[in-house]
Amino acid sequence: MIPKSNFIVTIVWLGLLLPLMAVAEKSEPPETLNLEDVVEIALENNYGIRIARSEEEIDRLNHTLGNAGMLPSISASGTGIGFQEDGYSVLNGDQTSVFEETGELTAGVSLDWTIFDGLRMFSTYSRLSEVKELGETNTRIEVEQTLTDVIAVYYEIVQQEKLLNVLENSIEFSEERRGIAETMLDLGSGSEYDLLLARTDLNTDRAEAIRQEVVVKQTKYELLRLLDLESDMEFDVSEEIELLDELSYGELYDGFQDNNSDIKAARQRQNIARHERNEVRRERYPEIELNIGYQYEREEVRNSIRETEELRGPFVGATLRVDIFDGLNMRRRVQVAGEEYRTRELEYEEELASNESSLSSAYENYLGARQLIELEQENLELAQEALDIALEQYQLATITPIELRETQRIVLDTETRLIDAQYEAKIAETEILRLSGMLPDKITF
Repeated sequence: MIPKSNFIVTIVWLGLLLPLMAVAEKSEPPETLNLEDVVEIALENNYGIRIARSEEEIDRLNHTLGNAGMLPSISASGTGIGFQEDGYSVLNGDQTSVFEETGELTAGVSLDWTIFDGLRMFSTYSRLSEVKELGETNTRIEVEQTLTDVIAVYYEIVQQEKLLNVLENSIEFSEERRGIAETMLDLGSGSEYDLLLARTDLNTDRAEAIRQEVVVKQTKYELLRLLDLESDMEFDVSEEIELLDELSYGELYDGFQDNNSDIKAARQRQNIARHERNEVRRERYPEIELNIGYQYEREEVRNSIRETEELRGPFVGATLRVDIFDGLNMRRRVQVAGEEYRTRELEYEEELASNESSLSSAYENYLGARQLIELEQENLELAQEALDIALEQYQLATITPIELRETQRIVLDTETRLIDAQYEAKIAETEILRLSGMLPDKITF
């Protein structure tokens, strides 16, 4: 049993150490995740990608010669039966007991191979090949869409944190302004009204910063959801929205039709429909099946006389099947398959036109956002210079607090527009890379 004095000492030490341990734990800086880290986690954890990969594996496993009906089937069978019959016979009034034991044994192995089915098996195998490739394309589509979402949310966090930093800078400026107002009031050159305005504007800036902190946290929760990570994980992101060198529309469009995953998937669905149509059409042809095997049969009957019969040997045969009339169902199925193919053709043309339009629109947004970045950077330099001048004039009491606040608001709005333009440029850049099929290759931004 632990002595009471030692127990009390232990409790006291724990009371002193636990707060220190908590402070030490909290003082550890949160992990900084760059875009490559986030992408790697998304590719590993995201549920949508994992489901797409599982479905792709199913399509790969189904892509076999046997599933297409090209390979023979081999089966073995055996049957053993034994039974006994007891009875009696009456001859000239005399009853005589009789019995009979019978045993039968049958065994065999056979190979059945469809050697001609109107070449339907080749259409089936081609369809399975396209289905496998479509599974790969669907996985790529899921990866591209997930990466697009992850990049958008990641840089939205960067955007919102930059906006928070702008508000924090505005708070520092408002604190400086309040200090000036207090000093001027103490010296007798200021007024209580100016000080009240300064305090009100400072509180307004602090309130906006609090709201912005909430937005940052909510955006981080969204990223953690996409990455399938714990919602209480603390992390930081990069401080800047980094853009690639200006992209050329000609280079993007050159491989657009071949590299765009949505267009590729539409083309593969069209090919699958064509193979399905061919499969149905070729069901009209006769089917020839080759049958080869070895059969063993033995029958033994025992009563007053024992009789045994045994047969064994190979056999070869062929089966011919042809549909004469099936209630016009074949005709209906051929027409349905033809309509399915024409539908997939229209879907492919629609996908091609839609993605081409989206690429052009995204590229225009991209160019416009880059131009806005240059313009707003120049505006910000001018606005900051104007704010410095306004602060000097305020200290000299040549402008009113309202005029100073208006100049401060201009700087805040200009910085906000610049950050928004940077984010819009990144989103447009990501979208045109996805549409052109270049996103996974450019992921090491």
